[in-house]
Order: sequence, then structure tokens, then C-alpha cells
Amino acid sequence: MKHDIDLYLLHSQTIPSFHAAASAKRCARGREDDSFMLLLTPKSTTQIAPETLQTWFERVTSIFYKTSGSVTSAMRAVIDALNSSLIEANLKLPEEADPYSAALSLAVIHHDTLFVAQSGLSQVILLQDGHSRLFFDPDLDPRGMGLTQIPQLRFFQAELGKQALILFSAEFPSDWQEGALADVSKDMRALQERIQDAESLPAALVLIQAKPGTGVLRSLEFTLQTEEEPPKAETQVAETAPQEQVESELGEIQPAPLTPPEAQPEAEQQEEPVENLEETPSSAQLEPTTEGPQVEPAEHSLDGQAAIPQGLYYSEQIPESHPRGRKESRAARKAREQAAYTKLAEGAAKMNAAGDGLDKLFDGKKAQTEGGEQAHESLSPGTKLLLAIIVPLLVVAIAAIIYITQGRENQYQYLMAQAQAAAENAALMSDSAQQHEGWNQVMLWLDQAEEYRQSNELRALRVQAQNALDRLDGAFRLHYKPAYAASQLPSLQISRLVSIGSDLYLLDQASGAVLHMSPSASVYNLDLDFKCAPGTVDGIQVGKLVEVMSVPISNAAKAPLFALDAEGHGLFCQPKKGPVAISLLPPDSGWGKVQSAFYDSGRLFVLDPAKNALWIYRGVSMNYTTPPDSYFEDMTVDLSNAVAAAGSGDELFVLFEDGHTMHCLASNVTGLVSCDDPYPYVDGRNSAASQLDFGSLRFSQLAYSPPPDPSLYYLEADKAELYQFSLRLNLNRILRADAESGSLPKKAVTAFNVSTNRLVFLAFGNALYYAALP
Repeated sequence: MKHDIDLYLLHSQTIPSFHAAASAKRCARGREDDSFMLLLTPKSTTQIAPETLQTWFERVTSIFYKTSGSVTSAMRAVIDALNSSLIEANLKLPEEADPYSAALSLAVIHHDTLFVAQSGLSQVILLQDGHSRLFFDPDLDPRGMGLTQIPQLRFFQAELGKQALILFSAEFPSDWQEGALADVSKDMRALQERIQDAESLPAALVLIQAKPGTGVLRSLEFTLQTEEEPPKAETQVAETAPQEQVESELGEIQPAPLTPPEAQPEAEQQEEPVENLEETPSSAQLEPTTEGPQVEPAEHSLDGQAAIPQGLYYSEQIPESHPRGRKESRAARKAREQAAYTKLAEGAAKMNAAGDGLDKLFDGKKAQTEGGEQAHESLSPGTKLLLAIIVPLLVVAIAAIIYITQGRENQYQYLMAQAQAAAENAALMSDSAQQHEGWNQVMLWLDQAEEYRQSNELRALRVQAQNALDRLDGAFRLHYKPAYAASQLPSLQISRLVSIGSDLYLLDQASGAVLHMSPSASVYNLDLDFKCAPGTVDGIQVGKLVEVMSVPISNAAKAPLFALDAEGHGLFCQPKKGPVAISLLPPDSGWGKVQSAFYDSGRLFVLDPAKNALWIYRGVSMNYTTPPDSYFEDMTVDLSNAVAAAGSGDELFVLFEDGHTMHCLASNVTGLVSCDDPYPYVDGRNSAASQLDFGSLRFSQLAYSPPPDPSLYYLEADKAELYQFSLRLNLNRILRADAESGSLPKKAVTAFNVSTNRLVFLAFGNALYYAALP
């Protein structure tokens, strides 16, 4: 979205230190619709020559519109260039001279958002929709720019409505502070009166009116209303055309669009009546009269074809001209209006002619040439029907293409601007919790922007946000790579992962079968000869497998893998051999639903939430010949929402749907079980800048990691993060994907595994990724 920018020159002042520019056709991606304004207020006694300022402004304008990426990155490039110019100028000064320094207010309108950057003590006021907002940070270094290599900056951001007034100054009157001008935010005339009534106006005061438009940039001047102004002028204005009544409501400001002559088609320039051109002086000659508060635009052509956008410098905006009376001014305006009406009528006539031609075409009438010859034959009914179908389809297709290409890009730019602004705000937060929330907001904006396209700018900001969050959380980043091409296994739904040595076993939830993969170079290859699937094996009907685990090869089948179905039937599986089936004796109350299972020290634990039980099978070499016992026996424990269990020795950990953990300890002497529910998570790390909020996490899976580093890994599926805890649930570290792993699917993790050879595996449905632990 572009904005029309009107710059109002107050009480005939000249401000060479203010500069504004509109976007040109030749600019970097993302800068096409941006409007650019800055006020550079000298702070030293050594004055900067207006010619020097103009040179600097031309250079930074070119830098801004040639800098792609986020708005704030382009603004930083401008600030760095201005600061470097000041420093270079200081190096050329005599030793006894006061070095150059300046305060800066830099503003950019990008789509419907106003970005403001300030260095030193400078102020900006935004007036819109009955509100007044002051952009000012009194804690900034008062020296501003020119004295340090890296100036101290403060960024602000605000959304713009249909019409906004923006005031620039080094320092506004004390009664203009935050909210003081809200009552005049919708009324230009009231604002004019407020300026007139101010006891002391700043030396440099710039007023800008911004509203959605075509990107027109105009320099206007208005004279403050005086008490001596005769009331007759108001009477004359009230008796004029309705258009002038509207202008009166806006403080009698009469801006006229300025179109560069070179941008107009030659045909239109030739159609302009000669007498109108002679009677209407050029807009560059229009000056306000002394009869009343008249304002006429001073024309400044912005050459849209130039490689470097041309700006408006107040030192150049008041050409010498001769004053003109109200009568001549009104006559000139009416002449321009008459010329506009003439062109409008001509355009309408051409449209009517085109419509008549189409009517004749579809009615089958024969057009005649001047010589009376036939021009064409009538169209057949079939042809007319075909045209009636094709033309609307083409129109819709073209409109869709324009929307998809331009609309998506605009949305991407908007989301990136929001992410950049959120990053600036997060960096300024002093509280670690607020910083954490701010950087999380940046990641959310980036995730939305990434849905439209990828870019180096997005990746760089994501790295910045990740580094900030890692510093706050004390997290480590892992570089994930795809284990195989997911397109090769489109129907696969990985629900469990088991690693044994370098081999990997995947439980497919869809088929209920286990797949075997072995590594080859940097990818994993599927073993097509491996058999571990539902069916009749050894006379036992095995259903869909719901759990799989590694077991000692001391079992009768000497297999390293054991899989279990929902009815207690199991398969011992290994590569290059067929499966061996066993049937576990069911509990006395029967099976409910097998949620998960794990093996430890000769015991097989089966979690059955439907029966509110955790069953234990005991036997030698996994030869389970008796029904299972209940782990909790006569204890009252609610396991209806349990999702996973893991343990070692006499310790048991049960994970629930809401993310909390229950810890139980079984005595080897008495056999009694004692439990802590919930068992608190503890973050006692010194590496983190802030304490982790475990209440914001939702763990969905856990796994036990054996010695030499016995620990528990918890999965936060939505964030694709692993949390490593000690067996006392003290957080050791957080494992996250780095920015280069940005190709990870944007969906929840369905399974994970941490192998003994220090590899981490994450499954996303049919896709599998792995990374090395640090």
C-alpha cells in the first residue's frame, strides 16, 4: 500500500535539515511502496552547510531505496551512513572547532505501518483517530550522532489509519507532550490554531499529512490565521462551489496532485488546450496571498524514472514568484478543473464508442468503412457462446494471478515488518521473561512469513531470534538432516522409534508393522527382507503391533527386538530371520488398551490406562508363563490419562496427558510402592538467563537413557524440542533444531529416539530426521 505525503511548510520557514522522498520505480525489493522522511537537528555550535546536508540526504536516500530486506535494516543503513558522514566531516575540522553532532528522527511508512528510529534527543508526534502519541526516549545519548562509531538508537512502531498527521521537531512545547494534541488529531484547522496559539514554537517544526494513495509526494505551505484577517474572505469561500467548502473544512488547504510532465503520455499532453496552458500559471508559481489562509502546492517533480529517488528539501521548495489575487487564483483553478472535465468527457466518449462496437459485434451487425465496403461478417451463435464463456474465465484467471503474486508478496512483507519490529522491542526489554515472550513473538511472525516464501532476510532474523532464546533458556542447537526421502514412503506413519547399534527400527501405526533401516553414507536404506508384521506366526494370530522395544538377546529367539500388539501377542524380530511369536497370559481382569510398554531387568511393564493398571510380567529370558501382577496392587492411582511410562531398577516414571510426571519408588525389601504425584520439574542450571516456565510446555513422550549418562528425555512434540532431565527431574539441557534445519516439517513430532551412539531421531509422520548430539 502506497501513501500520499503532504509536507506543510509552517509560517514560511525553511528547514534544510529536513528531507523526504517517495519510492521510485528502480528500487530494491521491499522498498517499492515506502515513504521516507528524516529530520537531522545539529547539536554543535559548528553549523553544517545546507549544500553538505543536501549531498548527504541524496546519498542516504539512494542507500535506503537500494537496501532490500526489512524496513529496520534499511533504516539502520541510512543511520550508519549519516553517522559516518558526520564522523568524516569531524576529521576535517580544526582541533579548536566544536565537532559536528546531530539528533535524528527517521520515519518510514511501509504499507500501513509507521516505523520511527531516533538517535539523540529528537521527537515525533503521531496524530490520528482521536489519539496523540509521542515518540521520544529521554534516556538516549543526548549527543546523538557524529561522536561515536555506533550511535545509540530507539525504534518505535505504530499502525496508520486512513489519515494521519505526523509532526517532527527537536523539542515540542511542554504542553504538547503525550496525548496533549488528541483533541486536534482529526482537524487540520484546529491543529493550525493550536500551533498559532503556542507560546513558543520550535525553530524547526514539520507537519506531514499521510493517507493511502498512489505515492504522491507534495510540498505545501500554509499561512497561520491572523486576527486581522477580514471576515469577508470566509464569506467568499462559503459562496463558492461545494469542492471549496470541503477545502474550507480542512483549513482551506488546496493541494493539487503533481504529475511529472515526463510521466504523462504524449497523446494527453497534445490534447491539452493551448489557451488553458496560457491562462493557467504553472503550479510552481502559486503562492499564498495575504488576504486569507490560502495554500497552494509548490510543484516538485519526482522523477520516477531516475535510478536514485529525488527528495524534497525545504531549502529548495520556495521558488521566488509573484503574488496573485484570489480572483486570479480561482480562475486558474477553474481552468484546470475544466480541462480535467474535458478529458473525462473524452474518455467516456471513447468508452461508449467501444461499447457500441462490441454491441455491433455480438449482434451480428456489419460495420461499414468510409467507402461503404463491408468490414466483417457476423459471428455465428457458437462463436458468440464460446466468447461469452472464455472471456470471463480469462478475466478471473488474470485477477487470480495478480492476487497470488502481488498479494502474497505484500503479506510476506507485512509479516516480516512485524517480526522485525517485535525483534527490536524484544532487544529493549530489561526483564528476561518479557524478552522471552518478545522473541517468541518474533518466531511466530517468522513462521507465518515463511508460509509465503523463504529469504535470506528471514533466515537471518530467525537465527537472531533463536540465539536470543537459546541464551535465555540455556539451549543447544542440533543440525537435523533427512534420513531418507519421505516421498518414497508416503503412507508411513511412524509412531515408535528404536535404535540398536547403528540400525533403526520404525513402527508404522498405519499397517502395524515394524520396518528395519540401516545406514549407508548419510542416509538410511530400507531393508525389504525384514519381516515383523501382523499375521499368523507360529500358530498365533498377531494383530497390529502397538509397541516395540529393544531387549537382550538372551531370549529364546536370540532376537534384539520385541513388538507387542493390543491383545498381548508379541513378536521377536531380527534381520535376516523370520519372526518368532509368543502369547502373553492376559491379566485376570483382561486387557483394556495397551498404551505403551518397556523392558527393564527381566521385567516387562505394560501400561493399560483403560484398566487403570500398570502390569508387570516376570520371568527368565522373557519366558513369561504366569499372568502379570499389578504394579500398584491395592494403591489408589488414577492412570486413565497416562500416556507413557519408563523406569530403571526400583524407580518408575509415568507421564500424563497434561505434561506432568508421577514418580514412584518400589522397595526391594518390603515391596511397598510410594509415589510423588506430581513430581516437580526443576531448572537449576546456571547457563540459562531465566528460569524455564514448565507450565507452558506439554510433554507427550518420554524415554529412559541408560548409563553412562542415565537420564530421561521428554519430547515437546509441537516445538520439536527434547528436554534432558536427571532421574531427579533436574533439567540438564534443551535440544532444539538450528536455523539450517528449517526444512523440518511444520507439524508435531510423532516419535523420537536417542541412540547409544549419540544420535537423535525425530519422526514427523512419514518423514524422519536425525542429528548428532553435541
